[in-house]
Amino acid sequence: MKFNFDYWEPRASSVWNLFSEPKTIKAKENGDLSETCKTFLNNIFLKEKYGFEKEQPFNKYFEKGKICEQKAIELVNEVMYPNEFLIKNTVRKSNGYITGECDNNEIRNTVIDTKCSWDLDTFHNCEVTKAYEIQLNCYGLLYNSSDLWLCYCLLNTPPQLIKDYETCYDYESMIPKEQRLKAEKIKVINNFESILIEKVNKARTYLNGIKL
Repeated sequence: MKFNFDYWEPRASSVWNLFSEPKTIKAKENGDLSETCKTFLNNIFLKEKYGFEKEQPFNKYFEKGKICEQKAIELVNEVMYPNEFLIKNTVRKSNGYITGECDNNEIRNTVIDTKCSWDLDTFHNCEVTKAYEIQLNCYGLLYNSSDLWLCYCLLNTPPQLIKDYETCYDYESMIPKEQRLKAEKIKVINNFESILIEKVNKARTYLNGIKL
């Protein structure tokens, strides 16, 4: 029986793979998928069809984000919306092409997504990447919003993630909360929905054509 990817929906956080550009001019002109995109889709194929997933190395940056998720929402709440009470959104949405779950969309249909910086250096140098811009635009479609905010938060790193030779800084005592939040308004990409649909359909075609 043929495994069908006609209705496959990528997560908003991974959609940037579909937007990655091939390296050669000819490949771009032909509308070919990039090698980054193909690798991503090949992994999706193996996972969805066979349940195979490569073991991922431990990522301390990702783990901090997961552990500190609620504290990040609380920081945004205290600094940006002191008269409101924000809680972490747990409702995943889908529109037939993508699926996603932003951190919060309670305030006047504003989409908020938080990122926890590992340390003071990464917070100081944080910037809006293309991947994050695409992720927030995906949330904009799913939650019908054009008010998109990416919030970088500097919080204390959980002790269990810090090696013996690393210094455990108490950023929350050292730095005022207003200075531990960088809120970036994300630009809505022109014709994003139509571009996205085209890229998802092309990805589905590729997935349906993969063979072992």
